[in-house]
Amino acid sequence: MTIANVRLALRALGSTRLRTTLTLLGVLMGTAAVILLVGVVTGSKSLLERRMAALGTKAVWILPNENPDNEAGTKARFTRLRPSDVEALRDPDRAPDIVAVEPVARGGRVTITWENVSYSPADFAATPPGLAPIYNVKLSSGVFYNESDEADHAKVAVLGAEVVDHLFDKSVEPVGQKISINNVAFKVVGVMERKGTIATYNQDDIVFVPLSTGIDSIVGHVDTYGVLGILAGSPEQVPAVRAQVDTVLRQTHGLSPADSPDYQTFTAHDLVRSTDSVSGRFSQLLIAVALISLTIGGIGVMNIMLVSVTERTHEIGIRKALGAQRHDIRSQFLIEAVIVTLLGGVLGIVTGLVATRQPLGEIQAEASIAAVLAALIVSVAVGVLSGVYPAERAARMHPIEALRYE
Repeated sequence: MTIANVRLALRALGSTRLRTTLTLLGVLMGTAAVILLVGVVTGSKSLLERRMAALGTKAVWILPNENPDNEAGTKARFTRLRPSDVEALRDPDRAPDIVAVEPVARGGRVTITWENVSYSPADFAATPPGLAPIYNVKLSSGVFYNESDEADHAKVAVLGAEVVDHLFDKSVEPVGQKISINNVAFKVVGVMERKGTIATYNQDDIVFVPLSTGIDSIVGHVDTYGVLGILAGSPEQVPAVRAQVDTVLRQTHGLSPADSPDYQTFTAHDLVRSTDSVSGRFSQLLIAVALISLTIGGIGVMNIMLVSVTERTHEIGIRKALGAQRHDIRSQFLIEAVIVTLLGGVLGIVTGLVATRQPLGEIQAEASIAAVLAALIVSVAVGVLSGVYPAERAARMHPIEALRYE
């Protein structure tokens, strides 16, 4: 590659500015799409990780699992998560890695009313205050109820951000407001920070009340719990806690090793993994579409270079007649193709990086150095590959035939 060839290539591209610009745009859009979509994929994964942390990376949740064999003709086994299960799981000799166990009583959907506004949240939890660290509750205002409230059967409630959005105007401070839950008066003492949706579970569409108060006023007598929340000492201890839960509940439920568990456990990681498997396939599809777009830009470059070779056949004949060698002609057209795609790639990278700074709902795209380098390398490779055939075709022209071309 010589400076003279670069100058010739720039002069040739400058003589067809509109065509060069349109060709460059094809590469630009393909490169920008790669940068943006890789950024969106990375941002989506970061969002999932934040939501997993919001749900609690040290928590293990237990739910009943009715008819676990899931086979026609199998006799249904109705699961109860009893107070005795809670006591067994709290025994440090049987489950040494469990830090805390808290039950959640549910009474179906409830209706919350404030003044003339009513709303039914997706989740209602009557639970002791000890569930707050398990659920990783963080408050934007107010406090979570305490052991004294639990002992006094206080009619207090902590609301999720989604519930607040539906009940109150933005000008109203929810803490201190009087609401009714199924026509029973409660006082709002706290509002949770927004946590977002993980898988299909909206962590913000929930209301918490003390377990004692919930039993008195909402759910009635409780001999079984809807959920048990368990806290491990660290995220690394979660697998051990899960194994200990399985051992203890098999004993308390009288299950043999061959029996299917009549309960189910899950963690935040399980929810993220189920969501990530779907989003991963979708992400691969998006990146494939972006690469196809870049390939189409390369095909456009090849098409324009072929047209350029045809239009400049007479010029090629003159250059060969004056002593230009095949490699001179070949390098000129290759340089033109690389300049177009390299310039398009650089502008595409700039466009893609600017686009990643724009929020897409809750997703904030994250620029990736690897994606930038890959896009730049691919754009140059596209230029080389797109220019090889036109350049070779130009280089192989016979000077006499080229000079005769009209």
